[in-house]
Amino acid sequence: AAYGHFGRDDPDFTWEVVKPLKWDNKVQA
Repeated sequence: AAYGHFGRDDPDFTWEVVKPLKWDNKVQA
């Protein structure tokens, strides 16, 4: 788990999914 969020080694999956879901919610809240 190099990128470590979902236990996947695919940065395109982890960051593309994690950023819009978690970061946008915190910024706009």
